[in-house]
Amino acid sequence: MDWNPRAAGLTSGNFLVFDLNVGYPWEVLGYKISTQLGIYNALDKKYIEGATYILSAPRTWLLTNTLKF
Repeated sequence: MDWNPRAAGLTSGNFLVFDLNVGYPWEVLGYKISTQLGIYNALDKKYIEGATYILSAPRTWLLTNTLKF
């Protein structure tokens, strides 16, 4: 396999990916809670990152709560 784009190698081109993160602090019975939501690859675009044939991860999300007392 030749990775050189001038010799018909693999090129991935340009891409733009949007990640969204939002957080909100709140309190219940004196406990401080912070909720975070992250959405990664929000537009669900397919792209190749780096010198590999593996496509990008599809849209994923992660919801976390942090408790402080």
